[in-house]
Amino acid sequence: LFFSAFVIAYNGICSFQYVHCGAVILLQLDYLYLLQLLQILYSELIRMPGITVYTDYPEKESHAALLSLNIGDLTGERTAEILAERGVATRGGFHCAALAHRKMGTEKRGTCRVSIGPMTTFDDVMKLIRIIYEETKKNCS
Repeated sequence: LFFSAFVIAYNGICSFQYVHCGAVILLQLDYLYLLQLLQILYSELIRMPGITVYTDYPEKESHAALLSLNIGDLTGERTAEILAERGVATRGGFHCAALAHRKMGTEKRGTCRVSIGPMTTFDDVMKLIRIIYEETKKNCS
């Protein structure tokens, strides 16, 4: 079986095309909706004591649908483990980006990367905000 994926971006709308055994399935994703979810997440996390958000405010056409954060003094891996224990899938570590981590000052502990995807809902984002808030209270007091 052969799978490939590529993205076509046009005027803020992303089109993911998946090829499987010659069949093409076209799935339209509204990048602006994903960006709005990420902006909500960013705006809530940036105000939370004990949370460090390393990503700039998400802007249209200049931002992937992800952000990097840490809870308190925890490593990115530990932050990701804590969120996984609560049912949230993230990536912890250095993300093959040594220069980016050097610039952010996280070369010794990495970050936890949260991605917003096509199946992410507003309720998912609000749940994540609540979980991070609760974990910050436990780990930063």
